[in-house]
Amino acid sequence: MLQTRSNTRVVLTHFDMAPHRSYYDVDLFAALRFLMMDMRKLTLLVQSRTPFAALLPKDHPLSDLDIKTVELRARP
Repeated sequence: MLQTRSNTRVVLTHFDMAPHRSYYDVDLFAALRFLMMDMRKLTLLVQSRTPFAALLPKDHPLSDLDIKTVELRARP
């Protein structure tokens, strides 16, 4: 279905909890990587209280992505 669309956006909230969720397995991350890097059909927005780079081990499927990080801070 995503192959027929020009671009799809996916938002993952509370991504700092991903290491604690057993259903976020390597298949999910491999699919996200494929859609972002190979197909160029996916824009991924990740909300986390932990820096994204700190969440993934070096050998993780998303570790070698060229990820642009934008830190958004709430106004006091």
